[in-house]
Amino acid sequence: MYFKPRIEGRETEFEREVKIMCCIEEAGLRAKIRVPELRGFVVSGENGETLIGILVALIPSPEIGTHLESKGFWRQFELHKKWEQQVNTIVQELHAHDIVWGDVNPTNVIIDEAMNAWVIDFGGMNNVEFVDEEKRETVEGDWQGVQRLFKE
Repeated sequence: MYFKPRIEGRETEFEREVKIMCCIEEAGLRAKIRVPELRGFVVSGENGETLIGILVALIPSPEIGTHLESKGFWRQFELHKKWEQQVNTIVQELHAHDIVWGDVNPTNVIIDEAMNAWVIDFGGMNNVEFVDEEKRETVEGDWQGVQRLFKE
């Protein structure tokens, strides 16, 4: 599993991610698309009153890299179109259920051992290199980011 901590000063992003991951579970989307599985909550305090993070299923990656920005994947030109199609399908399915990814960038596209693309991180932080600030956390922003990931 992977532990994703709740970071002080970024509580809003953490809460957004938890909410979206719960929506994905409730909609039964994990069976259709490659997104992380929320496995549990990590709490602290005498009565577990403080949420300190979440546990998600680890996505095993090949030795050549983890995400689209990994140098080992740059030369895998024959797979770039496949990954683009996979990310497009995932984003379309999210949008069909009124879910916005909100943090499109190459480090949030994980490549697994079978060389398939996964979309991760729904915290809504924005990388203006991929999504213009005024399009942050919108359907239009998701598509702009995907376009910039694969076409620019």
